[in-house]
Amino acid sequence: MEVYIKLDLKKMNHESRAKLVSCISEEKSLSIFAEDEHPLVRTEVAKNVNTTSAILSKLSEDKSPSVREAVAINANTPNAILSILVEDNNWYVRRGVAKNINTTEELLVKLADDDRIGVLLEVAENTNSSEEILSKLIKLTVPEVRAGVASNANASKEILSILAEDSLDFVREEVARNANTSRTTLEKLVNDCSASVASAANNNIRGQTET
Repeated sequence: MEVYIKLDLKKMNHESRAKLVSCISEEKSLSIFAEDEHPLVRTEVAKNVNTTSAILSKLSEDKSPSVREAVAINANTPNAILSILVEDNNWYVRRGVAKNINTTEELLVKLADDDRIGVLLEVAENTNSSEEILSKLIKLTVPEVRAGVASNANASKEILSILAEDSLDFVREEVARNANTSRTTLEKLVNDCSASVASAANNNIRGQTET
């Protein structure tokens, strides 16, 4: 692979180079592409699950927001780098941090105060978000964020019980689908005025009974 890169890299357009990056696992090859002139190629390096923390640290300072966003999402990115990216001026990058499966509660607390709905939605869905964070988010007037909390695999029965009273069907439907929703709440939702909510609650009860 490395020989191929040395011989043909200059002959390939940026789309071909980016496609090649997704198939690479060698650190040396990834480090070469991390220096590529085109942001699409560097973004693919930042997305690659084999990219080391050292390369990701370097790419976290890239001038392209798409590259920094990919770094923010990559599970290999060290917490020290995420702590810097959480303050990024570009909200797509901050959203990437909120989406990262390894983002700490401390960083999620900061992101829960973000002024961008897209960031708040990822915080709501992140399973590392604490009860305190989720309780704060369900008070927001943005229904998509409340639905995100309702779909969170770590949402507590208490939070889900509150969201079961939401005025919007799609929020209550997420509650009805959540495996953490209590039997008491589900039995209420079975009689919901929305057929989709009632059906989801019935299916959830059936699934809990079978297990």
